[in-house]
Amino acid sequence: MHTEIDSCEQYVLACMMHDSDALDVGCQKLQLDDFSNTSHRVIFDVIKKLHDINKIITVKAISEVINTTSELRFNNSEALIDQIYASFTNSLEFDINLEMIKNFKMKNLLVKLCEKTKTTDFNIINIDDKLFEHRDALDEIMARKSRSTMVSAADVIEQLKQWESTVLSSDDKRDIGVITEIPELDKFYQVMAPTQLHVLAARPGQGKTAFAVDLALKVAKKCKAFNDSIEPGEKPKCVLFISCEMNAQEIINRMISNLSLTSYSKYGDQIRRIAGDQNALLAVRNAQALIASLPLDIDDSSKDIESIAGAVREKSFAKDIQLVVIDYIQRIGSTNARKNSNTHEIITKTVMELKNIAKKRNTVVFALAAGGRSLDSLTRTTTAASGNKGKSSEPELGDIRDSSSIEFEADTVSYLYEDTGGKDGDNATKNDAVAIVKYCMKKNRNGTAGDTRLRFEKPFSRFTTGGSALRFSPSND
Repeated sequence: MHTEIDSCEQYVLACMMHDSDALDVGCQKLQLDDFSNTSHRVIFDVIKKLHDINKIITVKAISEVINTTSELRFNNSEALIDQIYASFTNSLEFDINLEMIKNFKMKNLLVKLCEKTKTTDFNIINIDDKLFEHRDALDEIMARKSRSTMVSAADVIEQLKQWESTVLSSDDKRDIGVITEIPELDKFYQVMAPTQLHVLAARPGQGKTAFAVDLALKVAKKCKAFNDSIEPGEKPKCVLFISCEMNAQEIINRMISNLSLTSYSKYGDQIRRIAGDQNALLAVRNAQALIASLPLDIDDSSKDIESIAGAVREKSFAKDIQLVVIDYIQRIGSTNARKNSNTHEIITKTVMELKNIAKKRNTVVFALAAGGRSLDSLTRTTTAASGNKGKSSEPELGDIRDSSSIEFEADTVSYLYEDTGGKDGDNATKNDAVAIVKYCMKKNRNGTAGDTRLRFEKPFSRFTTGGSALRFSPSND
């Protein structure tokens, strides 16, 4: 019995039970025969199978699979699983221990190869063939590490078939991805699929946070419907709203306004006004009850990209995050940034990490961004003396403030700005309760770019159709 390698294997298994990052890496890089201890091999096999079908990894779940599968059952399995689970302290040395497991396996294979070489009968006739045999065996050993991080085309096809089966068996495509439920926009987005990063940029007061609140509510309601009929062992779905600007109360206030169609805030005069209107009060109470029941978490404390990644990782361990909203990119810092790092470098790191979060957590990241001052000019019209409204210029990908790598990493980049050149009678001044805004998608990696007009009901943080025709254009990808 190899005590040292047993300890490494138990440490790695404990990390995989507790840490979703370690779980992802372990399932990707380790193979069954990497484990020397037969019991550890069985536990790893069950953990990987549970992970592959998106089940929560618990001591009870692992034990149940082992106890109900004759070929996996072994003596004192529950005691060993409990022991491994309880031994967890942290995942700081996970990578080191994982490499030790793989290196130990490679060492054993090399020892066997050397022993075989000693007993091989080399002669002047077969020497070439025998050397090629040993070289092939050595190549196979050395390829173990690199092969474990690759995905075969056959595996990808199998995953694609599983996805197709899920789509075809679903009555509503919102169970598969995220949609805005605004027909004009969904013709652009189609479905925001997991692993994608979407960026919406706007100047202050143009409605980008309101749009994100509206989207988060729609997806959270869909998650609730899924969770209400969830099967045992399945991860419940949820939405995570990370605000680097507003606090949780302000976000909730906007959600109440959105659902109740009242201009709700925690200011006393507005509360008293609503309380005097029974219909409005009932609408507010219904909205509050619905929001309280939604699988929706708001994080207003994570201000750097490392904290955000940690918050998403922690939440993903127990729940299947359908949507992560980030408000907004330019407010995110970095604890690991060098002292002399400029804004460009920090935003580059932030956007790359947001894309990594989407891929690693298999979720949709919808990130807001501050638009540059150049967007202000898009709402201007030509001189009124001519009697004709001027045609606004189109925004460019570089019109995001400190845009850095945003336009390269994101799957879509869109702009939201007030449209002062809308239909007759539709124009709205800056302080009006209702505005006609233009939603302009400049980059769409998986579809068509273009723009459309939307009706922005400011007091209610709601967007509805603007009644205008869509205009499609080639994507700038």
